[in-house]
Amino acid sequence: SLLRKDSDLTPMQEQSMRMVEASGEVLAAVVNDVLDYSKLESGSVDFDIAKRSLQDTLNTVTTAISSKASEKNVSLTTVYDPRVPEYIKTDHRRLEQILFNLLGNSIKFSKEGGTIELHVLIADGADHVCNGYKYGSSGGSSESESTYDWSCETTSPPLPMLRFIVKDYGKGIASDEFEKVFEPFSQTADETKRVNGGTGLGLAITTKLVTGLGGDISVDSRLGEWSCFTVNLPLHERPLDTSEGSKELSDTTILIISQNAEPSGPVSSKIAEYLQAYNLNTVSLSSMEQLQDVLPQNDPPVASDDRKYVCLVYEGCYNSDLYLGFSRKVKCSLLTFGPKFTVQETAKPIGCPLKYLPSTLLRMVQERASVINGPSGSPSKRQSLVRTGSTSNQQTFQSLKILVVEDNKINQKVMSNMLKRLKIGCFEIANNGLEAVEMESRTEYDLILMDVEVSCG
Repeated sequence: SLLRKDSDLTPMQEQSMRMVEASGEVLAAVVNDVLDYSKLESGSVDFDIAKRSLQDTLNTVTTAISSKASEKNVSLTTVYDPRVPEYIKTDHRRLEQILFNLLGNSIKFSKEGGTIELHVLIADGADHVCNGYKYGSSGGSSESESTYDWSCETTSPPLPMLRFIVKDYGKGIASDEFEKVFEPFSQTADETKRVNGGTGLGLAITTKLVTGLGGDISVDSRLGEWSCFTVNLPLHERPLDTSEGSKELSDTTILIISQNAEPSGPVSSKIAEYLQAYNLNTVSLSSMEQLQDVLPQNDPPVASDDRKYVCLVYEGCYNSDLYLGFSRKVKCSLLTFGPKFTVQETAKPIGCPLKYLPSTLLRMVQERASVINGPSGSPSKRQSLVRTGSTSNQQTFQSLKILVVEDNKINQKVMSNMLKRLKIGCFEIANNGLEAVEMESRTEYDLILMDVEVSCG
């Protein structure tokens, strides 16, 4: 599909290629589902439990799901608990698969132009539940309580759990079919299979993965209105103490600067809510001109204390002259957000802040505060870094000498075309591992791209 974008095809050829591509994706999904389920049923799946970035896992899933969502104009809303740590111990690849399956189902059954929600929470203490159906970590299913209706009764789990909630506002599921959705090769209605397709294995695989990680999965729904799936996984780390976040930033004020109107207004309000959860000192401004209001009314206006400022600015509001004037009078650092990455003065633009866990956003603010030295006549060296543009990237690619180690002729052709698309003219192909070793001994390559299961010779 990547190579098709650069091909000169007629509209008819383009349509035919899309049909082939879509059919291939469907076939691959069916085969992968069957293989995954057979492995899980036989107990031959190993879980790789390691402490890694939950933020990276969420980024991978939300990015992968975005193309599916855009096809139906479905928007994804994320809600993250400030107590969720940035790094957790679990099998992150399996967690990606769990979330991808649940979000994929939500998109599939959402209405055109609808919304789906992903909540990541800490479940501890007074835990609210409601009537639903749960498939538990004990390995079997039982009539139990779901976990989303906040008006229901209260229980207290013995250990903190990491909770993922995926909710859509589609056709919903009848209560007498709750148990059926977790069964393999099963869908809630014949109409569902005709309209939406699929193997009926997605939730069965998800359930096996969840229970394999020591958790449970539950469903609740209101027919014709919404469906909600909740996954609880063991949390092997201590939930973040939100009061700890303010200690490192006790001398720092975060200035959140954005327009009150869409799209930045609601985003900035949520940023303030997240940061205030850590008892941070935040001030919301609607324009860069209001930076002057932050300064003491001296003549000339200069800061009279050692307070630091992190300016978190929506790129559409940014004014380099106003920021430069502010930076000459106070200790400050710049962090920008927005979809276009147009502010070159910022060292690390962050796109949409709401895609980040609050704990990740807190770390970013802490990092910006840590590089603040003092007022200066120009932005700090780190702030003035200009991000590498596509032209210099392309020049870097063109100068590379690459060895491709691949024993499949079709894959060799695909790799060759992809490298040519990047305008890399200097690359060679080794047909097996022995040939690659011999070629590498004669030539110094900048990069070796190798099939991890390539034949020896």
